[in-house]
Amino acid sequence: LERPTKIEISWRSLFPDLTHIQNLTYLTGILLSLVGTELSASYASSIKRPQRNYPIAMLISVIIILFSLVFSSLAIAIVVSKEQISLVNGLVEAFAVFFNSYHMGWMTGLIAFII
Repeated sequence: LERPTKIEISWRSLFPDLTHIQNLTYLTGILLSLVGTELSASYASSIKRPQRNYPIAMLISVIIILFSLVFSSLAIAIVVSKEQISLVNGLVEAFAVFFNSYHMGWMTGLIAFII
């Protein structure tokens, strides 16, 4: 099943257009995905060699979070057109459009439950 991608994939489109203040709202979503990582600091004293191991664990956590966020967003953006995606509609709505385009609408309820 071959479908055209809904986004332009090029070096120019790799970075967001920051000349419009509207586009900075997407930065909020990225930053909110990292909220809560600072709470792990209360456990830093209970690990071996916290001066070395805690920063490494935080770096690994941030990399995993950003990696999963970027590639899951990219997967949705490739299938769902930008007219159907908005911050107001929410993540579950984007997944609904994504799964419906592959005739897998039943997955939306499962994803909503997991979220």
